[in-house]
Amino acid sequence: MIKKFFSRLLRFFVAICEVGGLFTFLFSALPFLNYGNFFLDLISHFRNLYLAVSCLLVLLLLLFKRRFFASLAGIALVLNAWIVIPYLDFSEFMPRQDTIAKQSHSKKLRFLAINVLTMNQEYEAVKKVVLDSEADFVLATEVDSRWTDTFAKLKDLYPYSESYPQDNNFGISFYSKYPVQNFDFKKFECCFSRIAAVKIIANNQIVNVVGLHPLPPVNSSWYRERNALISEVGTFVRKLEGPSVVLGDF
Repeated sequence: MIKKFFSRLLRFFVAICEVGGLFTFLFSALPFLNYGNFFLDLISHFRNLYLAVSCLLVLLLLLFKRRFFASLAGIALVLNAWIVIPYLDFSEFMPRQDTIAKQSHSKKLRFLAINVLTMNQEYEAVKKVVLDSEADFVLATEVDSRWTDTFAKLKDLYPYSESYPQDNNFGISFYSKYPVQNFDFKKFECCFSRIAAVKIIANNQIVNVVGLHPLPPVNSSWYRERNALISEVGTFVRKLEGPSVVLGDF
């Protein structure tokens, strides 16, 4: 009886792995077919998860000798690795090049983008995240007047700041340890939300920082507006002189 139970349980687990391999393949491959489709765009946002799941499924399906489904999971693994790996930072695992380090006198700049969630009341917890990050610059989104009052308590740490608070989840603010040459909360005609366009003075040069929080792509209309804002930001940044950093919740 016990042996039969575990046999059935094993078959059920293998079936789950097969279904997982199939859906991981579909969710990984289908977004390549149509970049303008709302649903396909939504399921393309989980590449890290698909990569991890496909690694596990390949091993399990090969162990259970389900070669067809293992092949599907393997294709998903390759597709997601092709997209994800170029964005991974392996510098911490690489040997230090002292000669290059000596030639560079520029201080590394740390940026933090944080969505505080307007209705959130965990003010001290968010302050702790900011302090623990040791960031030189903080972009906060979904800020209202309560949140700007909270960040105002960090004025000694971030003496250069500007905010555009709103009660509709699309307020935005920027905080800097470095001098700021110009603040601008820019609005494009195509889009509802504003962007923060900031020129900071760091490492003896002007660095452009652009922060954005577009509408979430929860329907086809907001999906198109989200894409329009990102496109406008891309055009805007290409016209800027000097190094640029784009960050936010998008």
